[in-house]
Amino acid sequence: MNAEQILRLMYIEAGFAGVLCLAVVLHFPSRPKTPPSLSASTERMDYKASFLAVLGKGQLLLLVLCSGITIGAFGGWGMVLDVSLSPHGIQQVEAGWLGFYMLVSGCCASLFFSWLCDRCSGHMKTILAMLYVGATVSTAWITLMLWHGVIPFSTVSLYVAIILSGLFVNGAVPLFYEMAAEITFPVPEAISSTVLVWSNCFFSGIFLLVPMIPGVGTLWMTWCTLGAFLSSLPLLAFLRGNYQRLRVDQGQQDHGQQGQQE
Repeated sequence: MNAEQILRLMYIEAGFAGVLCLAVVLHFPSRPKTPPSLSASTERMDYKASFLAVLGKGQLLLLVLCSGITIGAFGGWGMVLDVSLSPHGIQQVEAGWLGFYMLVSGCCASLFFSWLCDRCSGHMKTILAMLYVGATVSTAWITLMLWHGVIPFSTVSLYVAIILSGLFVNGAVPLFYEMAAEITFPVPEAISSTVLVWSNCFFSGIFLLVPMIPGVGTLWMTWCTLGAFLSSLPLLAFLRGNYQRLRVDQGQQDHGQQGQQE
């Protein structure tokens, strides 16, 4: 039954994706009639030069490492949430609902914090750091509940902690992409986004390979996720709030100087 339901879901998703792809091919314009911002109308570097340029940007590599180890570990842990929680009496169906609430809270948080960053221009690093402090605290909460009951275990407490972790972590995801675009401007956003996605998938893949080791258990999963967030906080502290694209949109920098800044 489960195999049939999964197959049916995949067919439905393929149908939606096909309809959207057809709509893009037939209707979606290559560009808007007018640029949405001054930076959007700025000439960008070509893709080959862009790949070489991003490799030399230490601030981007710092951001990529911070994003990769945290979002990769958290994403991998979310994929095996039922495995991680099964020793504590949480069955697969309930773990699925926990993951659902975690994702929904993250989607809502992504929209809210993206809106907040638009209203608080130039403070993206501060908001990102606050979200990661919250993610670290909520992940520590989960870990200490599962580790010999240092914090008393309860279903309600587990729900709150996991929903908060999803809110903080997924709320930070769009900010990472915006920060990468700011740091690498005038490199095309597609390049900086590709580097971030690759990093997230790489670290998530490593996380998901570890359970294949015989006898490794499940407790390491939450400790690994907590360790990822703890190690990310110093990385964020060294990250400079370099808003090159924002300065262009605010008219604080001429086009000839854009490519000279790190």
